[in-house]
Amino acid sequence: DSFRPQVNTTRAMFVNALFRMDGGKADPELDQFFDMEDTAGAVAWGSKNSIVNGCDDGAFHPDQEITREQLVVFLHRYASFKKYDLTPAGDLSGFSDREKVSSWAREAMEWAVDAGLIQGNGDSQIVPQGLATRCEVAAVMMRFVEQFPSEK
Repeated sequence: DSFRPQVNTTRAMFVNALFRMDGGKADPELDQFFDMEDTAGAVAWGSKNSIVNGCDDGAFHPDQEITREQLVVFLHRYASFKKYDLTPAGDLSGFSDREKVSSWAREAMEWAVDAGLIQGNGDSQIVPQGLATRCEVAAVMMRFVEQFPSEK
């Protein structure tokens, strides 16, 4: 019965938020990850639409806490799925920890910074490996909805 803003967001929580933002229409025919009893909902939708992938072991790991760079990668893939303009690419040079952004997340992180979706923490750090709290995710999602209206 509470929001718990400082709780870290899990992979399943974030995919569920994207799923609901997209209208929440599940396809019961979708494949399942072996670590999910029923992925016919948000996770299966995310997998079908190339928004989320399983991990190297073939599992989804729904309870794994999401990092800030994973958050922006999922959001970047969602924006691609919705056919939003992804051409802006920001410059990470203003962040002292820019070298900590994983190579697989760099394009998404640059896009998210350029679009104003993710910001530094006040110490000129983007903290890509840091865990994303629910309040951080809510702020990023609010900025996303403002930047990319649902109907184009």
